[in-house]
Amino acid sequence: MRTRFAALVGALLVPFLLRGVASAEDAAQKVVTDKEHDFSWTLPAAWDVVEPSASDREAGYHAKAKRPVSAGVECTANVFVKPAAGATLDTFVSMMKDNKLKVLTETEVDENDVSWAGVGAKAVTILGKAENGSSVKWFVRAGIVGDNYHQVSVMSVNAAHADVGSEIDEVLAGYRVLSAPAAADGGGAPANAMKREFPNVGLTWTLPEGGERKAPPVKDGDPERVWKWGFAPQGNPGLERGQNGLLAAAVLTLNDAPLIVAELTLPKVDTADIPPAGIVKNDGNFDDFAKQNFDGTPIPNIDADCKVGNARGAYYSLSGKANQDGRPLFFRFYFVTLQQQLYRLLITAHEGAESSESDFMKALVNGLAWADTTVGIRGPLLAPFQTTTSDRKNWRDLGKKREIIGSVNLKKPPQFGELSISGAQGYLFAAEVRKPGAYLFVAIIKDSAEKIGKGSPPFTLQSMIDKHENDWKTDLTNTDTRGKGEKANSKEGSFKNGKGHTYEFRGDKDGFPFLEKGWVVKAGKDIVWIRAQYGGKDAEKTLAGDWKDLQNTINFK
Repeated sequence: MRTRFAALVGALLVPFLLRGVASAEDAAQKVVTDKEHDFSWTLPAAWDVVEPSASDREAGYHAKAKRPVSAGVECTANVFVKPAAGATLDTFVSMMKDNKLKVLTETEVDENDVSWAGVGAKAVTILGKAENGSSVKWFVRAGIVGDNYHQVSVMSVNAAHADVGSEIDEVLAGYRVLSAPAAADGGGAPANAMKREFPNVGLTWTLPEGGERKAPPVKDGDPERVWKWGFAPQGNPGLERGQNGLLAAAVLTLNDAPLIVAELTLPKVDTADIPPAGIVKNDGNFDDFAKQNFDGTPIPNIDADCKVGNARGAYYSLSGKANQDGRPLFFRFYFVTLQQQLYRLLITAHEGAESSESDFMKALVNGLAWADTTVGIRGPLLAPFQTTTSDRKNWRDLGKKREIIGSVNLKKPPQFGELSISGAQGYLFAAEVRKPGAYLFVAIIKDSAEKIGKGSPPFTLQSMIDKHENDWKTDLTNTDTRGKGEKANSKEGSFKNGKGHTYEFRGDKDGFPFLEKGWVVKAGKDIVWIRAQYGGKDAEKTLAGDWKDLQNTINFK
């Protein structure tokens, strides 16, 4: 199956990340600066600044904004600043939560430690229902900087965040405490400024140290060359598995002109347990992106198995001329899937920087470090079901016995989780069981025996096995579809009262050995194909009892 998800590519954040470089974008921004209360707040163009009332200011709310989306769907935001007066961050956050929760019902609260406004801070989300029945979701960042408590809150009404989620990220990331220390332009950046931590997904991203490099001009009269790099202020390091958005972004400039921008995101997809190789092998995933950004057809390049930080993943590159100015433009999408979470690192390079700054680009990728890089056995292979590397959340009747009665009767043992066979043509049953280092997929497929001998060439049970052998050899490596000394890929065999052929295919996929034992038999008016597919070094031995528990219950009418 080819993997196609348009959201894997998505829209570029580069224009927003390069504030200060593209003046047209700067003009679109709205900035609120309050020196008395020590903050500046940068808002996206679509947000309207609202003047706080005298009572608002007295209560500590010194800036407000709103973002209409549609009738009854909107976001509002505010900045709250108060003297800390010896109180702890936890105390302030607890008061904030109490105030918001007391006017909501059916509430859910989530709280995480994050880096925000230059300090260790809190990220809080509160979901609930207002008295008028509207759904409400609060997004809050809070921290103590110096002597003051700073808080930015965004309220999404009736799921406005589903439409403007990236803008909410910008609103939260656009807050600055004016007195907070920043990296010195001439003296390099503090060591911790070159590292971002994403605790909820077990990931860190480290950039090369220093933050600045200088070199003499190329020719007389030119300015000194100054390279600067670091993390952009945008991003939400508190994102959790299953959420989507920008985790962080890094930028390399030469004399303030952008050379390389890297965006690390959790993409918005229906299922995040997607094989990276399947993404990059499908050019269709990138067609629209290429049309939007290039003049003419860009040159693609893929690597379906590459090193990404301390993990394995895949990349897809595009290079050509930008459709806006005809200048050299380069994109590389890296994808990594770990523990059912997909990560995307998009690197954009201008003016041939993918070559001139190749060491920096490599450092961007090598700087990614996941706490857990273990990869489960991905399966099933060659079946019309989404592959996964761990237990599925939507397994049917896991932990329960289930009897299936029809042209094929069986009793599902409780350790098997069933897959939905809706849309899987011919499938009567499909289920999986996993144990550490071992995977088993069992499927039963039915067809009409009336087709035997028909067609050109005539259809046979053996022709089904021959086709499956071709697919097996295409999808796996190091394949072996014939027994030692045997010329045929199957032999005569039976399954209960069904007569036909049996086969054993072996091969490797994603670093794991696979074995499939199959039976293709005629049982009454039906052709029945039974597949027992093992993944893992000792899977057949480990899961022998599980297969036997199911196999013994299978009977034909």
